[in-house]
Amino acid sequence: MLLRFCVENLYCFAEEAVLSMIATKDPAHPSHLYQANKVNALRVAALYGANAHGKSRLVQAMQLAKTIITQGVKSGQSIPVKPFLLDKRFLDQPSRFEFTFTAQGIEYTYGFVCDNKRFHEEWLYFRPKQREIMLFERVVDAAGASEFNVSRTLARSHTKGRKFLDFLTESVRENQSFLTHSDDHNLGELKPVFNWFNHRLVCLLPSGSHLPAPFLAHVNNDFREFIETFMKTADTGICNFKSVRKNVDAFPQKLLEKMLEEIEKKGDDTVMFAESNNSERILIFSGREHPAQIELMAGHNTSDGDIVDFKMDDESTGTRRLLQLLPLLHYREDDAENVYVIDELDRTLHPSLSRLFLETFLNSNADSKNQLIFTTHESNLLDLDLLRRDEIWFVEKDTGGKSHLYSLARHKFRRGMNVERGYLQGRFGAIPFIGNTSALGLKQRGDIPVND
Repeated sequence: MLLRFCVENLYCFAEEAVLSMIATKDPAHPSHLYQANKVNALRVAALYGANAHGKSRLVQAMQLAKTIITQGVKSGQSIPVKPFLLDKRFLDQPSRFEFTFTAQGIEYTYGFVCDNKRFHEEWLYFRPKQREIMLFERVVDAAGASEFNVSRTLARSHTKGRKFLDFLTESVRENQSFLTHSDDHNLGELKPVFNWFNHRLVCLLPSGSHLPAPFLAHVNNDFREFIETFMKTADTGICNFKSVRKNVDAFPQKLLEKMLEEIEKKGDDTVMFAESNNSERILIFSGREHPAQIELMAGHNTSDGDIVDFKMDDESTGTRRLLQLLPLLHYREDDAENVYVIDELDRTLHPSLSRLFLETFLNSNADSKNQLIFTTHESNLLDLDLLRRDEIWFVEKDTGGKSHLYSLARHKFRRGMNVERGYLQGRFGAIPFIGNTSALGLKQRGDIPVND
């Protein structure tokens, strides 16, 4: 579970921004909490703020850190960080990331400092019991050489010996994280940390691919029945789903090569790709089978009692958006501690559906360790009967263009206050202040000549 994320000098966050998923002493909604290494972790965080104030940038910062770690940067390439541009003091300063999370019951703190050319610092600590222990610290000098401080805990635990560990520390490139490098060379002691970023941290951006609902519906009847029930509850007009598998004869060569590369990288014999980021059609390839396409069809009742199957292209954008998100509500893996970070949860959804989705996440499985962090403009979720104070966050830009992140828990107000109304009235900040529309030069209705 994610306990804390920090980012500094990236995009619109000039100074350190901290998103804490550690609960305050607020007694509300105890079912929203899960104990993680002696602290109570929140299962939800909702981020509010005006357009262009930094909500999406926070999600993008998490995704960027994940990409740098899990995909790495090739030799000679730039690290894709962008410092704060509106103050020259920050232009030549590196960006900083830090995550505190639990994996397999152990708390880790991992972070790094880098600019476009090289890493400046990198560190990893863990807390197997009460005391925090350093696993490694790294400092990179101006010439690009890395100096490591590796703990005896890591050195002694490695079965291949100290020489192999020395080889790893000496061969890591200046523009590469040691976590990436260690995974490339199968350093098993750091595998839980790399796997957390690779598999447990799931960032869903509006322009990105989504969770593979068609494939899940194809192989999992429980999931198919779940999405049928949810869609009926949401009044979408859909009565059932079925998946259709079709062989693909004219399979694009470049895509086939990409899939084969992915199979080799994963060590698995089956891979999936959304077709042009279309999560309703999934291309799959297995080393034992012909390349195929799996498409999801939605059944609708006719007036005479028959059922007509619609392609998902014929469904509304709201229905398709729901389908993209529903897999995360049905994740049934007992030991899963996935962190789902969604930009624009309410995009194309009716307010009632946004609330239904959130309520389902919170109520469907009280023992779930999964977390949901999302940005939204949907003010009807600002309800203390639904969320705790420490689960509601705001992002606001100051006059210098710097974004600041803060929780509703820092505000004091009377019990029973309508938080939604208070937010829309500007009590908590993070809303746009609209100027005088006369500055736009628009004519008033009375100024428009009317033909007789």
